[in-house]
Amino acid sequence: MDAYRQGNTLSSITLHMKIVILNESYISPAQIQRLEQLGEVVQYSDTTTAAQAIERIQGADIVVADMFVCPLTKEVLSSSDTLKLLALNTTAFHLIDPVVKEKGITVCNVPGFSSDSVAEFSV
Repeated sequence: MDAYRQGNTLSSITLHMKIVILNESYISPAQIQRLEQLGEVVQYSDTTTAAQAIERIQGADIVVADMFVCPLTKEVLSSSDTLKLLALNTTAFHLIDPVVKEKGITVCNVPGFSSDSVAEFSV
């Protein structure tokens, strides 16, 4: 499989994934180091257009994105044949196009993100 190209060894499995972070996602240096154990990490902080996203996700196995900064539309998600995991840095599942199901892309988010702030705002 392409996601498991020759590379770093982690738990006796040889992995070399391409992980693309499209926007500022508040990932700490320690977290980046952990991701680098899985493969190449490419970080952007300024992805705001579909054209930029399409160009930047090519060859990526994992994409970390802020859907409020750059919506990952059907066009964007359909442009990649390698994407396996879309990690949202928000709780915004409602912004995900159903094409992820067709393409077999797993989507995860940050459950409970800013629950306290939402509760405080509603009071």
